[in-house]
Amino acid sequence: MKRLLPILLCVACGPSALQLPPRTVPALRGQGFERTITTVTDLDTVRDVAEGLDRTYVATDRGLLVYGPDEAPTRLGRAQGLGSDDVRAVTVDAQGTVFVATAAAVVPLRGAQLGDRLPSPPVGEVVALAALDDGTLLACGTRGIARRSGDGWEGYGEAVQCTGLWPTPQGRVWIGTAHGLLYVDEDDVIREHAEGRGLPAGWVRGVVPTQPGQAFVLVQNASESYFAFFDGSRWYSYTVPDFERPLVGLGRVGTEMVAVTRDFAFVVSDAGRGSGVPLRALGRGERLSVRSYRARITAGDVPPGAAEPLRRAPVRMAAVPPNHPTVEAPGFVIAPLGQVAEDGYLVRRGAGKLFVADRNRGVAQLGSEGVARVLRSRDLVAEQDLQIASDERGKTWVLTDEGLVAIQREEGLRRVPTPEGLRCGSLAEARQGIYLGCVVSEQTGEPNAVRVLRRQGDAWTVAWEGTLSFGVGPDAPDAPRPSLVSIPMLAIQGDEEALWLALRVTLPDGTGPRLRGLAEIRGDRVVYHHAHADPAVDGEGALLIPDELSNIDASQPGKVWLSTLLGAVRLGDHQAITFGEARGVRGEVVSDVLVAAGGKVWIAAAEGPGFYFNRELEFRMPQEVRAARPLRLAMDRDGNIWGAGPNGLVRFDGTRWTVFGEDSGLPITSFVDVEADAAGQLWLLGRDRVLILGPERRVAAAQP
Repeated sequence: MKRLLPILLCVACGPSALQLPPRTVPALRGQGFERTITTVTDLDTVRDVAEGLDRTYVATDRGLLVYGPDEAPTRLGRAQGLGSDDVRAVTVDAQGTVFVATAAAVVPLRGAQLGDRLPSPPVGEVVALAALDDGTLLACGTRGIARRSGDGWEGYGEAVQCTGLWPTPQGRVWIGTAHGLLYVDEDDVIREHAEGRGLPAGWVRGVVPTQPGQAFVLVQNASESYFAFFDGSRWYSYTVPDFERPLVGLGRVGTEMVAVTRDFAFVVSDAGRGSGVPLRALGRGERLSVRSYRARITAGDVPPGAAEPLRRAPVRMAAVPPNHPTVEAPGFVIAPLGQVAEDGYLVRRGAGKLFVADRNRGVAQLGSEGVARVLRSRDLVAEQDLQIASDERGKTWVLTDEGLVAIQREEGLRRVPTPEGLRCGSLAEARQGIYLGCVVSEQTGEPNAVRVLRRQGDAWTVAWEGTLSFGVGPDAPDAPRPSLVSIPMLAIQGDEEALWLALRVTLPDGTGPRLRGLAEIRGDRVVYHHAHADPAVDGEGALLIPDELSNIDASQPGKVWLSTLLGAVRLGDHQAITFGEARGVRGEVVSDVLVAAGGKVWIAAAEGPGFYFNRELEFRMPQEVRAARPLRLAMDRDGNIWGAGPNGLVRFDGTRWTVFGEDSGLPITSFVDVEADAAGQLWLLGRDRVLILGPERRVAAAQP
């Protein structure tokens, strides 16, 4: 197998601890500062991975992702016939039939055709499926194990909390549980390997079947993890001295056993044929201490057990006790293979390869030549507008193009359910909390129904709900009016909670969807501002503005600024003033506006950035800044102005401009959007990824 890192350790040198060079954290570096860079692409949580002849199937909390030769996957969920978007497990049998376990049912998939739904197996929350070579379908979960028999399921064995299924080449299967291992032998005989009878810990995280009846496993308890080897008659337990990284899984790539931490992969080999750091044997179990019994078969009733599944995070390898004696045991060595993820959390075996789920970055496919492919859904990557907001606790929220809401936590971006599962179009922040703008016509049965949700603390409330009439009163119910498609932008103004909603509509003549200006909502009063606004129809105070908007900034008291195709537009004092080319905005087309500290309004125009201050426009910027074409703007918590565009990233610290190119540490230099959050992070939207730049950290400036 090709090594991804040079292996500097060898048995002949007598290494006693496995050491890796420190991993370099990507960072944006400027004059006297740096920001760490994290790349994210996906919002899915991966539960399982299976491989067919020419397809890879990834079970997620948002459906089944089917990857073929092309990069983009097909997503199957409730709308396509799975019964639920919550997919728990997936497996492929010898004939190529895919079995998909969701929260609602098990559904077979043959090619592109979904079969009839099967009843859910009586195992509680499904954890794993396994299709054996003889046609048997096994399912295991939080309340036990079940076997598919004829048209129904039958309970199999005792009530246990299952952690995984690992079939062997001989047609047997190892079953991991929260308290040890089960080995299903011929004639439904179960060999029970329990914690305390050879196994050093009970929670089974990974199994590699070796010779018939033998296995190399990764187990853990609440505080320590261990390798263990069963030679057919007794168990041996091992650790890696001074190994700090928690192991998340174990599998096989080709003929090699591979252990995976959150970031690195390691090859584990027989000492006689491999090189590396020797595993330290900690214990040796008694011979023939396995309890054997015939499996109890039930009629498919749910066996008793805990309703809530126990969860255990990976933990570090066990320490070697002081003065621990040498234990006579088979020898194994471990050596670094290479980096495979940033935050790996799940490991699944394929045909000759290993799959590692990397939080918010998809699934890495590890083959004999290293990481051969990364399977990404890119459902986090917006097309044009990166929508983020900070709540009153400083937590950052994200809204995707599909209307999914996520919050950033230490363990990554986690999806947050919305009331009634609403898919909303816009996200905003204000002193009162964070807001979502949602079209709810499908939920209410009323055309053009809108609900604006507010979240402060841990609950969603309704900030405003109503139906947009587009100026057509109740005396003309049959008059043609636009049909509201979405609310792509939302801004909240002041303590009075005035709402400004951008409207994407289909016009009465059927054209669209397209933008049609703004709705201004203050209590029960709704006013429409658009290219053909008429106060007699659209409400008192309706103003003429361009329909096509790209941003709304309502942070200046008494004013609202818009970026439009005809310039920057300021609403206030009952009038709309357009700052276009005639007033000095170069190129006229404005892609973003930003109200900065002190009332200075930054404007991203077609021919470069500028600002409006003290009733004057200033667009005399350095040539390198204009060449970077910053089309979107953001201000970080330190008051620095950032601009991002197709030709790079720029920063203005109040006195000096900096342009960041390929030598700055950025993995890409073409951007679609930039946003800043209350935590000091900078979010950059690329065409295929999102970069999160950590809070600015002061460093010593490099000497010339």
